[in-house]
Amino acid sequence: VNKDNTMYATPLYRIKALISFGDVCAGDVGGWVQGEHNLSQSGNCWIYDDAIVCGNAVVQDDASVKDRAVVSGDAKVEDFAVVDGCSRILDSARVRRHATITSAKVCDRATVSGRMHIDRGYIGGNALLTGSATIEGGWEHITVLYHDVWYTMYPDRTTYNTCKQLYAAQIGGDGCITWYDPGVGDF
Repeated sequence: VNKDNTMYATPLYRIKALISFGDVCAGDVGGWVQGEHNLSQSGNCWIYDDAIVCGNAVVQDDASVKDRAVVSGDAKVEDFAVVDGCSRILDSARVRRHATITSAKVCDRATVSGRMHIDRGYIGGNALLTGSATIEGGWEHITVLYHDVWYTMYPDRTTYNTCKQLYAAQIGGDGCITWYDPGVGDF
């Protein structure tokens, strides 16, 4: 709709809903895109607030990007995923299924899927996080909620629990973390 914003010298355009769908009403003003290709026209996906989707990045299905989050490069936010806060989804990263990313960075070829909730921290490389768990952290430590028990790992103790090896809120390289809780259903 309006060209009032730029990112890296690329003009961005504020979106406006033409029809009502999901929790969006016709006429609602949303976030920012570089072009029509950044927001799928099928499903109930939407870019809210001052969120930005640019480059070849795509928001599709029933996914949403909110607050001041940025999705760029070739990244995809799909299915019922939610990206909010000051999150950055970059490069060829994927956020899918019912995953929620809050003020975290997911980049490179990393994928966050299932019912994972990432709150702060960095997920990169070829990392794959899937299943049902909450991961909270900063650069000093990372905390994982699994089966109603909180586990906290610190950089100087990389083997806090042998089935949950993490290093200082950074999941990278070819890392793979999978938690499956049969009570949650298919992820």
